[in-house]
Amino acid sequence: MPEAAAIAAAKERTDALAALHFHAALAFSSCRQTERAKDELRAFFRLHSGHSTLDGSKYDPAFIRLFNEVQRTLGTGELFDRFYPGFDEAGEVGEEPLPILLWSTSPAFQLLAEDREREEWGRLRDDDARAAFVERFWKRRDPGLRAEIARRVAFADRFFIVPSELRGAMSDRGRVFVLLGPPARVHRQGLQRYETTIVAPRVRTPLTGTLERWIYFRPQVSVAVQQVEFRFITQPGYGECVMQRDFWPLKALAEARQPQGERTD
Repeated sequence: MPEAAAIAAAKERTDALAALHFHAALAFSSCRQTERAKDELRAFFRLHSGHSTLDGSKYDPAFIRLFNEVQRTLGTGELFDRFYPGFDEAGEVGEEPLPILLWSTSPAFQLLAEDREREEWGRLRDDDARAAFVERFWKRRDPGLRAEIARRVAFADRFFIVPSELRGAMSDRGRVFVLLGPPARVHRQGLQRYETTIVAPRVRTPLTGTLERWIYFRPQVSVAVQQVEFRFITQPGYGECVMQRDFWPLKALAEARQPQGERTD
């Protein structure tokens, strides 16, 4: 897998990763490890856009049924790149050049720091201590996360700006993207009446606006369900792309903030 991920050409890299996930799913299916096979198939479909079919003469009927079942669960959503292009092709992005005194204002700190880390930062009195804190902060987390967070922040600042936030990385979509990365599928549609929100008591809210849904599958999210759906509503008088505070999305974000090795699932 690391060798495939290191391929420079974007299309070749995507094709190689998709093939690896497909054959891993095939192997898990033959060993009757159904859930692991499903996880690998979801990863395959995240990389392989469009509807796919299998040749019945080449594959076991049980695997074909599993393949079709997972594909149906993806619904009619589009790949993330359809709405927000370019993230997969983006190279490494350096961290924004903040003075160390202001590092606590960065999206990385704001979104990932635990309460005790915030308290510790507040007690620091010199730049050497703050620099040492930053190194400890990243050491507790996935070694590759520091560079990946910088890449996600730069992308979010570009694509997810809303009037209520100074930067896209701190908007609702931006926060989800920085913590979880690109979703497997994106659905965008007009609001239905049952999806509208109450803006104020006794105020009739017009039936206009949009609903954008981001779908994540395991292992993208570390929670005890197979998929998590984030819902962002844009509606006059309510806001632009406001995330709905549902249980599983909030749980997935809370788990994503946990340092590696300290997650509960």
